[in-house]
Amino acid sequence: MGNKRSVRLIAVLLILVMFLGVCPTALLAQALSDVGEHWAKEAINLWTARGIVKGYEDGTFGPDRFITRAEFAALLNRTFGFTTVSPKEFPDVSDTAWYAEEVAKAAGAGYMEGYEDGSFRPDNNITRQEAALVFARIYNLEQIDESYDFSDFDSIPDWSRKAVVAVAKAGLMQGYPDGSFGPARNITRAETVSVLDRLVAEIFTEDGTYGDAGEATVINGNAIITAADVTLVNMHIKGNLLIAESVGDGTVVLDNVVVDGELDVRGRGPASVVLENSKVVSLTVSKDGVRIVIRGSKVDEARVKSASTIEQDPDAEGIEVLIIEEIPAEGEVVLLGDYGNLTVKAVAGKIVVESGHVDEVVVDETATDVELVLGSEASVSNLVLNAPATVTGSGKIEKATVNASGAVIEPEPEEVELGEGVSAIIGGEEVVYVPEEDVPKAPPKPPVVPVSAISVEGVAKVGETLTAKVTPTGATVNYQWQASADDGTTWDDIADATSKTYILSENEVGKLIRVKVTGTGNFTGTKTSDPVGPVTAGEEPEPVVSTYKFSYEVPADVVAGQEVEVAVTFATDVKGDYGYEGVRFQFKAEGPEGAT
Repeated sequence: MGNKRSVRLIAVLLILVMFLGVCPTALLAQALSDVGEHWAKEAINLWTARGIVKGYEDGTFGPDRFITRAEFAALLNRTFGFTTVSPKEFPDVSDTAWYAEEVAKAAGAGYMEGYEDGSFRPDNNITRQEAALVFARIYNLEQIDESYDFSDFDSIPDWSRKAVVAVAKAGLMQGYPDGSFGPARNITRAETVSVLDRLVAEIFTEDGTYGDAGEATVINGNAIITAADVTLVNMHIKGNLLIAESVGDGTVVLDNVVVDGELDVRGRGPASVVLENSKVVSLTVSKDGVRIVIRGSKVDEARVKSASTIEQDPDAEGIEVLIIEEIPAEGEVVLLGDYGNLTVKAVAGKIVVESGHVDEVVVDETATDVELVLGSEASVSNLVLNAPATVTGSGKIEKATVNASGAVIEPEPEEVELGEGVSAIIGGEEVVYVPEEDVPKAPPKPPVVPVSAISVEGVAKVGETLTAKVTPTGATVNYQWQASADDGTTWDDIADATSKTYILSENEVGKLIRVKVTGTGNFTGTKTSDPVGPVTAGEEPEPVVSTYKFSYEVPADVVAGQEVEVAVTFATDVKGDYGYEGVRFQFKAEGPEGAT
């Protein structure tokens, strides 16, 4: 028994020593003696220099040796910075095995899941088709059911065929000189490193600042950041940029960086990714707790698959299209700043818009149990609910379009539109769709007509009546008569002169008169007439002389010089032109001897 245990222990130690890049002891940097003429020598030397892969203690690399599934997982975990471990247990992976954590990371990242019987088979050599499936999963390559011109294509099984086509089309894995792919052949160490070299153009494994502010650095392919605190300056990455889980709670700063492909943020924990004056075509946030800060930068489209915070500087162009695809249970996505279009496809979860403005929020029909919280300093121009959702908070909503029953909107929108047959709770009250034919239609509004002209008719003389004449005839207007005492330099409104006509008074003598009108109802515009005048005084009427004859007998006792009161009574109701009040009497008495 003792000898068997010793042999087993030695075997394990040998596996550890031969393992690709995960030796239990540090190996000194050395020239590799067996890669000088190998077809993969450049890739092997580069990745050895990067410290991702290592040779053996005897100075060889063993490029044509096969690599086990456990070694393959460890290499990919180191390259892509995977740190999340899966609780899944494999019956053939012991907790004390050197590769136990590496297998758990591979399962946690989802790129290696084991076999149908539940085993992982860590010591089995990994085949080319298995490797193809892993690489396709890691880089989210589109797997389409189509053919490829490998001579043995028909022998590739269904479970790996799409992945083989995907990696071949992406240029990651190639066939052999005879035109075959060799799906069941074991992949070699050299082949594995070559695939990584095609997949990753640059990798940043140490903290620090990279790039030159004075001269742009161009990376012709994909790049990976695995170190915790890295700043990239003045770079153009002509591929994808992966910020790995291994960044942890560190900070990655992209300062004047252009990413032509996808910026994939997988940093685990409260990591911060800061975009300063950068441009990104596509951003994906797929790990919880990440904080994205955007300053003076532009992101065409962003996809959120985790509980995270995105903060945009007011001066930044920022994210044009934001899609929230996944939110973990009890998690939330927090947004600050201005956004163009926000689409929610998550199944459950909370989106908090703390502040800023969103042009349009669309809750997709695939979303369920979504809550949108609008802070007091947040506003939405157009809210579209294609699935029942709950909107809370005190923010402002200009218009809400509800196309699914069961929605609840606490902050009352300025305008609400319901889809056919839809009911919702809005502002605490139930609102039900009413067919258009049942809604009373308002009478058509009369056309808007401008007031085109105004003139004054009448004589500018005290006592005369001036009349305003408006064009078009029948226009409804407000009148204001005005007077000018300085030949039209200044005009004063005449008090209480607001009707169509105006009677001139002595107060207007010597003044010019005009009228100003302003349209009301469906008549618009303001017009002012030409002035009339100056106003002249009216002529005094000449007295009308009439003779009224009557006789009066003077009493005998009246003597000369004595005043006599005479009462005159008109015998009829005819008063003449001036009436009784305008009559003056002059008496002339005649005596019997002609005396007066």
